[in-house]
Amino acid sequence: WCLQEMPSFLFGSYFLYTSMQQQSLPTGNRILLFLFVAHYFNRSFVYPLRIRGGKPTQLKEFIGAVTFTAINGVLQALCLTKLD
Repeated sequence: WCLQEMPSFLFGSYFLYTSMQQQSLPTGNRILLFLFVAHYFNRSFVYPLRIRGGKPTQLKEFIGAVTFTAINGVLQALCLTKLD
């Protein structure tokens, strides 16, 4: 479960870190991006530790989940950091 949710956390964290270097990003966008990262921190690290009796995931589902969360993380972070 941890590996499936981690791409959104990693991409969001990267964009949050780089946005802190830019002074032009609105505070509201930084707060929303921080909340996104906090949400995926919970989904990536806290929730998997609380699962009791989890079921195995098939490879096809695993690859689909990783792909989805990677795309989701990039799109969400880009929408909150790239303003023109």
